[in-house]
Amino acid sequence: GGPHYKKIENNDKVKKVIRRFFEDDTKVLAAICAAPTILGKMGLLEDRNYTCFEEMNEDFGGHYHYEYTVTDGNLITGISAAAAIEFAFAIMEKLCGKEHTDQVKASIYYDAAR
Repeated sequence: GGPHYKKIENNDKVKKVIRRFFEDDTKVLAAICAAPTILGKMGLLEDRNYTCFEEMNEDFGGHYHYEYTVTDGNLITGISAAAAIEFAFAIMEKLCGKEHTDQVKASIYYDAAR
């Protein structure tokens, strides 16, 4: 995410890696803030649930949600830097499972409801 997303957007080598991760069900592809727009412009958000920095959302052919994080299969997106903790927990849950993630949350006294 952030203002340097344009460097990724213009780098064909990085976009090849992104596409390879996207197409491999054993991999997790995660993007936050401006970065999901790269996926959208690559056509990877079509028919998918996602979020991104709201002002940068275009018609990417998917289903935009104004939420901190959205997980759709192996795709995890975050809305902005303000969502960094929720985004990290979504990635952790996908990789390590809900039980482990809940244990980590408890160990740091994390309560999303506060």
